[in-house]
Amino acid sequence: MIYANLVSWFAGVVIGFLLPSGLVPKPIESDGHQVSIITQGPRWMAMALASFVVACPLSIGIEYTALLPFQKRKFPFNNLGRCTTYANITSYVVLSVLVWIHLQFIR
Repeated sequence: MIYANLVSWFAGVVIGFLLPSGLVPKPIESDGHQVSIITQGPRWMAMALASFVVACPLSIGIEYTALLPFQKRKFPFNNLGRCTTYANITSYVVLSVLVWIHLQFIR
C-alpha cells in the first residue's frame, strides 16, 4: 500500500505542475518599493474543489494499476478495485473535512 501511495503521490505532483494553480501575483508596497506576493486568484476555490473531484478517481486508477502486479503474486486481495476505491474515497473525505475546518479558522 505504501508503494501504491508513493506512486500516486508522485503522479499527482507531476500532474499538478502541469496544471494551473489558481494563484496570482498581487502587487503591494513595501518600504516604498513595489513588490508582488502570490495569493489566491478569483477562481482558486473552484479549481481546488475541482481538483479533489478529479484527483480521487485518478488516484484510484493509479493505485489499482500499481497494486495489480502484487495481487497476483504476493497479496491475494479478494477485490482490489473495491479496496482501492474505498481507501481513496475515505482519504479524500478526511482531507476535505480537514480543509473545511482549516478554512473556518483562517477567515
